[in-house]
Amino acid sequence: MGVTIVMFPGPLESHSVPMIELSNRLLRHHADLNITILLSRNAATRPLTPRLSFIELPYVEPSTGAQMNLAETLIGHVDRLKPVVADALASILNTNVAVPAFVVGMFGTTMIDVAADLGVPAYIFFTTSATGLGVFLHLPVVDSKYKEDEWRAHMEGIDVAGLHMVPPLDFISVLGYKQSPAYTWFLNSSRQYVKAQGIIVNSFNDLETKALEALAQGAYLPAGHTMPSIYPVGPLLGLDGRQAEFADHPCIKWLDGQPNSSIVFLCFGGMGTFSTEQAREIALGLELSGHGFLWSLRVQSGSKETDLQAALPDGFLERTKSLGLVWTESAPQVSILAHPAVGGFVTHCGWNSVLETMWFGVPMVGWPLYAEQRLNAFVLAKELGILCGRLKKEEDDDEALVEAKDVGETVRRLMEEEEGRRAREKTLRMKELGRKAVEEGGSS
Repeated sequence: MGVTIVMFPGPLESHSVPMIELSNRLLRHHADLNITILLSRNAATRPLTPRLSFIELPYVEPSTGAQMNLAETLIGHVDRLKPVVADALASILNTNVAVPAFVVGMFGTTMIDVAADLGVPAYIFFTTSATGLGVFLHLPVVDSKYKEDEWRAHMEGIDVAGLHMVPPLDFISVLGYKQSPAYTWFLNSSRQYVKAQGIIVNSFNDLETKALEALAQGAYLPAGHTMPSIYPVGPLLGLDGRQAEFADHPCIKWLDGQPNSSIVFLCFGGMGTFSTEQAREIALGLELSGHGFLWSLRVQSGSKETDLQAALPDGFLERTKSLGLVWTESAPQVSILAHPAVGGFVTHCGWNSVLETMWFGVPMVGWPLYAEQRLNAFVLAKELGILCGRLKKEEDDDEALVEAKDVGETVRRLMEEEEGRRAREKTLRMKELGRKAVEEGGSS
């Protein structure tokens, strides 16, 4: 009888990539193990071994609504997938294989009940930071402490066990306001986490020592609750073959002609878009900085101008053609960060991007846009001290426009001043520690 671990990452590709890498790592260490991943979309990568298989779930119409934000749409979609996930897991069990674990993504807590009904131990794979997990688990405590109208009044920060005071907007950006459906779901989901057999975290001991120790001690939980086992397994990156694949990409070819450490790379994830007004401020700021740049730009579909020439300041592309490259299609981020010409990274602070840039030792400037990215920026700046500035400040709401002078000054600090040098040293140290963590006998 075979042994198979079943995994369900949820509908986000950014959560599928580290789960696939987790699977590959487990398979490398356990020759008698098979893993099946349940996907609600086609796999973005091919399995490296026949012991890893994908099952594409039947299509389920996503939840939609005029007033639904991204988090609410995602949460609704996962809940609607519950019956098809239950059917898929039951079908695997009916083949007489042993299933010692069902691993669900961080938004899949409703699937814990599915596993319990079928007698399978459930584990949660938390794809972002250990500090973010602590904040999430601490939500019931914060919820009982603050009333709705007190959130913004606590501008000195929200008190979360073992951390610097978390700025209210950084806290709210992850969880929403108390009256929102997303907040209610996160609150209930936080209470569900303690039902899991264990929680797997895409981080490593030397990166988030304090947060991982606090998690192990149950410091973030309400009184009377027991913390599941915590397994830091990061950094999980899914790098296999990706650099060679893009060796002839136009962005890489352009970088090949640039001096080492001379280029600042700007990229904001698959959903990171800007208004035309903000894109123009970024462009002017890059020009003011005087530094070479590679900018992966996506203009919001609702903007008046979608043509690149129209979306940027008059003459910008002509004036900067010897200095930079604006790229409007999907950019090979890993290959770009690995390139010796790249000396800095302006990032949305998605956790996958954070781990990738640390893996290659590239110092960062934070520009968080959505989801948990504001909290990640807080962690990088205040808890870890490796962020060289933050363009979307702690006090800025989502609509605040970042001005050109701030962009230019921050890029100069990153690329030529002492603050950038210190950030590079700290990031290179994390590069060394991260690689040691995943070596044979390492902490992950």
